Amino acid sequence: MTGWIKIHRKILEWEWFGDEKTIKVFLYCLLKANIKDKKWRGVLIKKGSFITSVEGLGITCGFSIQSIRTILNKLKSTHELTIKTTNKYTLITVNNYLEYQSTNKQTNKRLTNHQQTTNKQLTTTKEYKNIKKKRYTDKNFSLKEVSEKLIQAFNLHLKRKFKLSSGLLPNIEYWLETYEPKEIEEAIKNIEYDDFWKDKMTPTILFRKKNPQGEPVDYISQLLVKNTT
Repeated sequence: MTGWIKIHRKILEWEWFGDEKTIKVFLYCLLKANIKDKKWRGVLIKKGSFITSVEGLGITCGFSIQSIRTILNKLKSTHELTIKTTNKYTLITVNNYLEYQSTNKQTNKRLTNHQQTTNKQLTTTKEYKNIKKKRYTDKNFSLKEVSEKLIQAFNLHLKRKFKLSSGLLPNIEYWLETYEPKEIEEAIKNIEYDDFWKDKMTPTILFRKKNPQGEPVDYISQLLVKNTT
């Protein structure tokens, strides 16, 4: 491989910059991403994307498979990466790759301004919310059916007796536009490993969009990356 990539100084303000493992994997993804569209075994891999595997990433970056999965969940939760897994390979796409590597100064300026508010915009703006596909419909389950299964997961793993309320459905629907049900169940499983939340977490707290101070929160993302070892 030859050539180079651009790294904007704004990366110093990135929320994962202090996480050495996460930034190493993200930089590897930037370096590995296709600089132009090309085919791989009959599959068109777009610019900014590349084919890999969790095992391959682990070997290349020197991390365990579990660590790689945790890191990918982090980068997926903050929308740095889009990840599609099949039974043959994993396709990773670096979101906004064209803007990161653009040679157009005006584009770079827009990117700099955009990065200051990216995380907040991705989780709160109506425009972004409207283009996300509701994943619970993919498996022909209704919102209520999926929600009931998530409450059952709460009761199973926390040994509680929570009940699904109609007022909780809009918030669950909101997070199902970002996370698959199995990802939310994984977050619920990890609650017992969190010293702070294991005795305090409830469905109302987990699925809230803002904390009591009115600040956007994503407890599902935090619990997905919780180290259970």
